[in-house]
Amino acid sequence: MWFYIGGDDISRFSIVEFCLVTGLRYSKNKESSHKIDEGLKECIRRIHFNSAMKITVQTLESYFDDYVSMDDEENDDIVKLALLLFLEVTLMGKDGRQPVDYVYIQSVDNLDAFNALPWGSSIYKCTFESLSKCYEGLSEKFKKIQEENPSHKKERYKIYGFVYAFQVWTFETILSYAKKNYAKRISKEIPRILSWEAVKIPTFEDLQNEIFSRQTVPPLRVLKPTEEERQQSFFTELLEHDVPSQDDLAKGVDDLSSEIGSLRLEVVAKQEERTAPENVIIAPRDDKITRELHLFQDELKICKEELHKERENTKKLLNEKVLLEQRISMLEKTKAEEVENREQERKALKLQVENLEQEREALKLHVVELERKLEGATQDLVAVRSTLATKNANLASLQDKLKELEELIAKCFLA
Repeated sequence: MWFYIGGDDISRFSIVEFCLVTGLRYSKNKESSHKIDEGLKECIRRIHFNSAMKITVQTLESYFDDYVSMDDEENDDIVKLALLLFLEVTLMGKDGRQPVDYVYIQSVDNLDAFNALPWGSSIYKCTFESLSKCYEGLSEKFKKIQEENPSHKKERYKIYGFVYAFQVWTFETILSYAKKNYAKRISKEIPRILSWEAVKIPTFEDLQNEIFSRQTVPPLRVLKPTEEERQQSFFTELLEHDVPSQDDLAKGVDDLSSEIGSLRLEVVAKQEERTAPENVIIAPRDDKITRELHLFQDELKICKEELHKERENTKKLLNEKVLLEQRISMLEKTKAEEVENREQERKALKLQVENLEQEREALKLHVVELERKLEGATQDLVAVRSTLATKNANLASLQDKLKELEELIAKCFLA
């Protein structure tokens, strides 16, 4: 992101300056090398938020306040909730209505994985996108409201992301030559955000008068890493990912500023030559210088137009890049959610199959038990039938004997 101040002076706020100010890590690979334990996965969301798919920052803040009041310092979850809150409110700059990022809720369950993430990449992207779009449509909105309400004089906008990093960057660059003292350096800590404190809040009128409306300004200060900063891991990782070094950037800015300054000096010198007494005497030389000056001004105008076109093309390409990155990020997030949903469905189906298998095994055992009981009952029935047949035979024998006895008694009475 380039800023043009005082006509031609330029300064840049990129991932390089962002990391120098914040000390946050940058990496093209936005995932941590630490794997999340399945036993811990979504533990925070499941235990504290009833597995809700959408958790707002306001809900997180309210729950954190209630959780802190419990005075349970031994519970690691309070640390995880505090990290989530710090990330979403301070570093991402979200308001209470916005949702907490689902990926962050998953990551915080494993503190090692959470701390290993290259937060500089995500936080800078959020800050850059907000700074790039915060003023879009404001002019039209202001005019529309003012037509309905003539007393409307100011329009407000919100900036998300880590705005404090951008503020400290302005302390070191754009505000470094302001007449009033808006900030002061209190130390030389690393990262640089620890070295500054605000003294006074500038108004729009202050900035307009001291900076934006000035025709000429001193060369803007370009952030250059110190030797100690070059040794820090956050800076060495920048160079590993093909990010232009700060020295290359500074050299390019210095060369461009130097070239513009030289052109200005040549124009002033030629104008002075035109007004010098000797030029009044030597008219032909004056005409020649005038022609050369006009030619030079035309060339300078063409150069400025070409530079403006290049700036517009660069801005357009950067916007397209941001849109592509947003689309890729959305696709990656959608894909991750689909994979997660399919994984959950697979686990649910697997659990159902396991339950059905357990029920089938239980039924098999029950059938075996019933067959065993049936076999025992059959054996008992056979035994009963055998006993009954024996008793029937005995009964028939007794009946025969009884009949014989009755006949014998009858004979005795007859005799």
